[in-house]
Amino acid sequence: MSRTRELVRARWGDKELDALRPVLRAVTTRLIHARIHFQDYQRLVSEHLRQPLEAGTLWWELMWADEETGIGASNYFFVAAEGYVYASVQAQHAIADNLAHVLYYSLGWNVDQRIPLSRVSLGTVCAQLARETTTSPELAPIQQALEALSTAPAYQALADVTNHIKHHGGLPVRVGWGESEQTPFEVLLSAFSRKQQTQPPRELAAFLEETYETMSRAVVTTGVALNEWLESSVTPTPPCNSPHLDSKPGGQVLHPTDQ
Repeated sequence: MSRTRELVRARWGDKELDALRPVLRAVTTRLIHARIHFQDYQRLVSEHLRQPLEAGTLWWELMWADEETGIGASNYFFVAAEGYVYASVQAQHAIADNLAHVLYYSLGWNVDQRIPLSRVSLGTVCAQLARETTTSPELAPIQQALEALSTAPAYQALADVTNHIKHHGGLPVRVGWGESEQTPFEVLLSAFSRKQQTQPPRELAAFLEETYETMSRAVVTTGVALNEWLESSVTPTPPCNSPHLDSKPGGQVLHPTDQ
């Protein structure tokens, strides 16, 4: 990210760098948000299910307690689990459009309004890159990295879950009980239908780990491809006696709006 800032400033100037900073920061902060929400979810599962079961509490006492023994705690578990899961998937899904905006400013497309700012998204940037590569093949690595994200099964599942939550009021979290000490339970996101296709129940921890890995990897591969394009497009300049902080070698400089 530090190198991206340095190269964008060298290629396009300070004004473009200022436009880039918030969306570049959003990419990593959204990853951090997603991980924090996932950790909160894991802690909730451990406190409400794993620890009581290990202490000898029977599973039906956790799920079908009466008023005196904690039905409020049981209800809270499901509502809180949904909250943490929804927050994590929505943060991850937002990264794709944040990444699209990073490319929009880093490639200079805002200068000629190649895509209207209000229409910048993963889909519109992917489509524009596909068109651009026919005459600018040097953009192919960026296009391939972004296309790999948009077509990844984990990202498509993430998009389906996020859009269902957004438009249809959410997905219930369920608990399935196992028959072994090694797997006494699993927490599931309920099945649902999206675009006339049935989406199966998903074990939440595995699902969130897979989507997080997919988004994190896409950020790195797209960023590397972008930096390589920027390096090839920047005209070399003579060394300066007083370099700008962003271009100072050896380490990352964090600005107030940067992560």
